[in-house]
Amino acid sequence: MPALPSYEEALDRIRSVVVPLQRSEPVSLGTATGRILHETIRADRDQPPFDRSAMDGYALRHQDLAAGDPLPSAGMVAAGDGTSPAVSPGCCIAIATGAVVPGELDTVIQHELTDRGDLQGGPIHFKADGIKPGNAIHQQGADAREGDALVEAGESMDSIQCALAAATGAGTVQVRSRPRVFLLTSGDEIIPVDSTPEPHQVRNTNAILARDLSEHMGARVTGHAHLPDEPGAVKKALEAALSDVDLLVTVGGISAGDRDFIPGQLEALGIRTVLEGASIQPGKPIRAGLDPHGTMVLSLPGNPVSVLACTCLFLWPIVHAMLGARGPLPWRDVRLGEATRASARRQQFRPAHVSLDGKATVPEWAGSGDLAHSSGTCGLLALPIQTEEIPAGTRLRFLPWPS
Repeated sequence: MPALPSYEEALDRIRSVVVPLQRSEPVSLGTATGRILHETIRADRDQPPFDRSAMDGYALRHQDLAAGDPLPSAGMVAAGDGTSPAVSPGCCIAIATGAVVPGELDTVIQHELTDRGDLQGGPIHFKADGIKPGNAIHQQGADAREGDALVEAGESMDSIQCALAAATGAGTVQVRSRPRVFLLTSGDEIIPVDSTPEPHQVRNTNAILARDLSEHMGARVTGHAHLPDEPGAVKKALEAALSDVDLLVTVGGISAGDRDFIPGQLEALGIRTVLEGASIQPGKPIRAGLDPHGTMVLSLPGNPVSVLACTCLFLWPIVHAMLGARGPLPWRDVRLGEATRASARRQQFRPAHVSLDGKATVPEWAGSGDLAHSSGTCGLLALPIQTEEIPAGTRLRFLPWPS
């Protein structure tokens, strides 16, 4: 039996068949945060569109300042004033932050460097040794020129980018449509969350977990169904779920048990296997495939920590690629705060706590069925394959939970 691929190899196999979606939709700026931009936002004019004063003070000609004499004030320019008053050589003008700097004036001196003599009607004395031309003036086009890209297609919109869109006059932006995901959970021992279980039954936490994570990753879960452990019902549900989605996610029913029917029924429906297992813990039975029409199928193991880990490790990159999002997922380096043990056979991805100073700790667990130990953790810590204990201070990779 061939060796299972590493996580990186497994992910590469899946990524090789993911095709970015071409659908897009307009959304208001009020709902755009977190969405992936479809069309680049460009400046509709220079930014700023005029030479603007960066401070409250006095606008003047630098050559007059250099002479060292007090200068009479020719009036006041307020922010929002569309006039451009004439200022004679040898004079200055009071100016507010954000106001248009009158033509031919090339320097603004903040009030703190003057005696504000105009408050008594006298000339202004300046204490501005070393001030250079252009001081406290936000030059026209310094931020962007008309036509420049402000936010590139493929970027995830945030508050700043929404504000940049607003600066171009856009009330809406065109964003990538969320990948449509249908979720199928399985197992005769699983019952709805609002039911009272018998001793041999468990509530369907996986449906809640997978749905919530999928939505936070940028997908749109269009529906959920639960499968009994019966091959005909499994095939019928798979066929129906594949009809109008971009990605089908199944949970459970993919191991080597006599009642694990999903792999065989996917094969019967013509799904081409792309991945069949990976050398990871939890999540070794992970599977992925592609139907003849291009719909992705991701099959997760049924234990809840496996669902948590594999959704982040595989579903998130798939959704990221379908959205055509720029940049990688938010993996970052952390230091191990306390020594821990890993696996000598498979790479472990363990839920972990990370302190404010960037030190990670891995809670004790009872295996991939122990979801309770993950409470309060903030992401997955990638542990190396090794026999000996991993010492505190080791630099490791960490993926925060999607939010």
